[in-house]
Amino acid sequence: MKIGHAIIYISALVGSVGNAQSIRWHNESADTLKINELLAISAAINDPQERVAAVAQHFIDIPYVAGTLESNSKNENSSGGAENISGINETSTKKNGEPAKKFDGVTVKNGETNEKNDELTGKNIKLTEKNGGLNGSDEVLTVNIDEVDCTTLIDYVAALALTGGEHRTSWRDFVYNLQRMRYRNGEVKGYPSRLHYISDWIVDNAHRGNLEEVTNRCDLATYEVKSLNFMSANRNLYPALADSANFAGIKEAESGYRNHRYPIIKTQRVGNAAKNFLRTGDIVALCTTKKGLDVSHMGILFIDEKKVPYLLHASSKAGKVILDTTPLEQYLTKNRLAGIRVIRLKE
Repeated sequence: MKIGHAIIYISALVGSVGNAQSIRWHNESADTLKINELLAISAAINDPQERVAAVAQHFIDIPYVAGTLESNSKNENSSGGAENISGINETSTKKNGEPAKKFDGVTVKNGETNEKNDELTGKNIKLTEKNGGLNGSDEVLTVNIDEVDCTTLIDYVAALALTGGEHRTSWRDFVYNLQRMRYRNGEVKGYPSRLHYISDWIVDNAHRGNLEEVTNRCDLATYEVKSLNFMSANRNLYPALADSANFAGIKEAESGYRNHRYPIIKTQRVGNAAKNFLRTGDIVALCTTKKGLDVSHMGILFIDEKKVPYLLHASSKAGKVILDTTPLEQYLTKNRLAGIRVIRLKE
């Protein structure tokens, strides 16, 4: 009976989230159909990392949409060290004509490789892009699986994999889990309730049992300490922070991350970590050296038969989701990134 009551309670919550007034859709009829199809694929796979990898492949070639926190922000030249979050960089991409490759038994078509370094621009440095496609006058749950940035890609893939792991195959269950993962305590309570900083996203979701950070399980991991305050320190970059209540809410969220200590696998150790620790389907957060900011990009790992890791990610330069043909360690080095954090769905 207790289990039955729990199911009824959860169903009621899902119905509430599924209300049309609670969701901003890009294309409701097409998106709900596609979500149901992806959930059927996800639900058929038992292993969490395999579910993530299987779902993520279906996002390859989905268009990238600039993931700025504000829709009117402009590209500014500023030093940084990761994927150009503002939009297309002047550097070019080249098509890779090699055949599909196998990654831990998963066959995936090749993407594109960047000829030059990615560069993060100051105005859109996002934490990482936790907004792409989320702009609007009111803070509501936004669903747009037709266009993604680096973190909405992770939002959608993780929510699809989590829902499939619960053996649920309705889009209503997906949007329930999407809200649970994107917002603090799973509740939409204005702009500050969105988990903008990736450290906040990890801590909040780990606390509620949605995922776990496993970085510190790697014997090559070390620790870094940072105070996260990029948003409040750059208030002028975020129109939403012109509102005093929003600004106070962000300041309050940041106060929990003063001298925040978190594990990291340094860039020069990533190759070795792939030999016996990293797995295809791992969610990775790419750590930046930028002051006040923890993470500047995200993606999903694919490990090839030679134990070389590659990143599936929403690339601003390619203009779409790709499986990058640059090995991850080389990608990190070129973009002067500090290293990675590794996140997995709970078993």
